[in-house]
Amino acid sequence: MELQEKISLVRQIAPPVSGLPKSTLLNLKVGSVVRINTLPNPLQMVEQVFEYTETNKHGEKKKFKWKEYMLRDLKDFSVRFLEVEDDDELEAYLTGEKVSQGRLSDTPHKGLKQLCIEGSPIGTLYLEEFCHAVFDGKNGEESVLMLDYEADSGEMLGVEVWEGGNIEAFFYKEVNVKQIEVVSHAE
Repeated sequence: MELQEKISLVRQIAPPVSGLPKSTLLNLKVGSVVRINTLPNPLQMVEQVFEYTETNKHGEKKKFKWKEYMLRDLKDFSVRFLEVEDDDELEAYLTGEKVSQGRLSDTPHKGLKQLCIEGSPIGTLYLEEFCHAVFDGKNGEESVLMLDYEADSGEMLGVEVWEGGNIEAFFYKEVNVKQIEVVSHAE
């Protein structure tokens, strides 16, 4: 079955009679469909699943893990990422606009306390927290430094500095897990 056919079938799904436990958000699979009620096009299909494990600065794994889902919008086919973690309570974060490295005022690293984005009216972003992690993807494990910046306006920027030197940055926002509904999920 082609992706277009799968998407057509998912569009025909009626809302579930009763929701699934929110812990299901930590165990979505490729093909699962979620409705994120804060989006203009709420139906999103999980296209890829990634797992991160926090490490110390020497690369030794800790117990804390979280999931990141690559989502495909079922209406306009755009891509976004949903990060779900259970750190005392279930939290979810959704990416927005990607920011190219050339727009960043400096090369992000854990010692860089302030950052600006060229052409952005939000002003200075301040380093809120950072952590080292191991990303478990289809090509094996890769180390990554995760940096979270926030502006006085509340805008948040997540920066990933990969071991090969590649840098990815996205604006993101927290999504109340009550605004996320699992529409279909294979156990």
